[in-house]
Amino acid sequence: MMPYFLLFAAVTLLGFLSDIFYRKHKKISIVFSVISIVIFSTFAAIRSYDVGTDINVYGLKRFEREIGSGSFLSNINNYQDIEYGYSFINHIVAKFTHDFRVFLFIHQAILASIMYIVAYKEKKKRNTKIYLTTLVYSFIWFNTSLNIIRQSIAIFILLLCYPLAEEKKNTKYAASALLTSTIHTSNICYLAIPLINKFYSNKNSALRLIVTCLLMLASFSMIDVIFNIIASFIPILQKYSMYVQNNHGAINMRYLIYKILFFSIILFFQRTTNAKKREHTSSLVAFAAIDVVSYSLSAFIRFGYRLSYLFLVHYIYLIPRIESDLKNRKDKRLFIIIVIMLLIGYWINRYVLCGYDGTIPYKIGV
Repeated sequence: MMPYFLLFAAVTLLGFLSDIFYRKHKKISIVFSVISIVIFSTFAAIRSYDVGTDINVYGLKRFEREIGSGSFLSNINNYQDIEYGYSFINHIVAKFTHDFRVFLFIHQAILASIMYIVAYKEKKKRNTKIYLTTLVYSFIWFNTSLNIIRQSIAIFILLLCYPLAEEKKNTKYAASALLTSTIHTSNICYLAIPLINKFYSNKNSALRLIVTCLLMLASFSMIDVIFNIIASFIPILQKYSMYVQNNHGAINMRYLIYKILFFSIILFFQRTTNAKKREHTSSLVAFAAIDVVSYSLSAFIRFGYRLSYLFLVHYIYLIPRIESDLKNRKDKRLFIIIVIMLLIGYWINRYVLCGYDGTIPYKIGV
């Protein structure tokens, strides 16, 4: 545990310094963020290959297959077992290095860079705090990123595109979702984001949130049928059929209860903000609720927890926005203290007590 907490403390401090220097010395602020990216990436690159289960499932094997493989197009038929986009990323990196640790460094650098791009854009537009974005990424996503290699890249590239959906540039957002689905097919689910945004942009969002959750819970018995119908039109989805077979999932009740508690407290603070300001967080709250419900569906289908990843990541937008929208400094400070406690509790529950993603303990492999 200690290596992770030292890492998170270091990058949070650098994020805090980035906030301090943002207004008058933006270049210095960016330097601190770049240092954080390097720290994140180095930490990910020097780890043992036993840290994160997907490394030995497909990560290392896929990269080694690309070493000396010739042109990408000439080997296109060899990529039937994994998405073309992810294979192409491996192919490009393998052209410059045969060291898988360089790939791991680049992988984490992409994720951390996107996180900071989001942080700076939100800072400029809504005066959010860079260090708070860093905290959310560290405790909610960093360990997961050490495991789900290709899905995390796909999710974060589209996370960067989320403002397109907010600005109702739905065609561009849909094109981005389809493009990133070549890295991980589950990103096709993001085609629903513009519809969710529209649904929650109107009044009675709280009632609509309840309706959404109830419909998701009621639909679990039909999910395998629905999936098979969709997969009949998109054959590549067939390889994910095992995730939607009923009575084939697993759930940790302690973790689910904590997720509900986490969401409830965030929702409480969001509801205390000005009604006008809640407009740009209402859809994000819906994503957080869908994350909880999706994970609860893991009791019935394996795909539940995979679906939850797609929505969990939006806390990176939600939490800093709520802090920015709170009325006075006292409320902001209280919120930040509670969020830090919640994030630490979340991290301990998910990664230490439940053992998800196989990243505890951290071990150096160089």
